[in-house]
Amino acid sequence: MAVAGASEWPIAVAVGVATEVITREQAARKRAEQAKEQRRQPGTEPPVRTQAAQPGKTAMA
Repeated sequence: MAVAGASEWPIAVAVGVATEVITREQAARKRAEQAKEQRRQPGTEPPVRTQAAQPGKTAMA
């Protein structure tokens, strides 16, 4: 019986590792799809930065 138990744990470890890899791959694909969707939607882009005022220079009337 000990031999059967000793030979089963590497299989369990391999299954656990495979599950982890699959889970990470699915999460990465989901993040990529969400990023792609955000790029497609108009109006969700960050505002374009304009030239910032330089320190020490202010507009005086």
